[in-house]
Amino acid sequence: MNFLDHLNSYIDTSIFYNKLDKMDNNDYKNLINLLNIYWTKIIYNIKDEHYSLKKVNKVYICDKNTFEMTMKHFIENDYILGILVSRLIINYI
Repeated sequence: MNFLDHLNSYIDTSIFYNKLDKMDNNDYKNLINLLNIYWTKIIYNIKDEHYSLKKVNKVYICDKNTFEMTMKHFIENDYILGILVSRLIINYI
């Protein structure tokens, strides 16, 4: 996994990757769906043109590769979104 690598100058991202590697497909699905809920609430409250274009769809089946691709597509090396996802992972663990 490497979707948080742009944050390496600020945090040790290997900690997140090590935890994520130990998760199962249900955990990956839960994380994406939790991000969907958080992100929907954030967008509703901030009404920002740039970030309102970002979407995270609810998933019913997810594996490690799908999780990583979803995170890469959502974050796209944006520091704010990277921090949001890292915080979500911490809360989930």
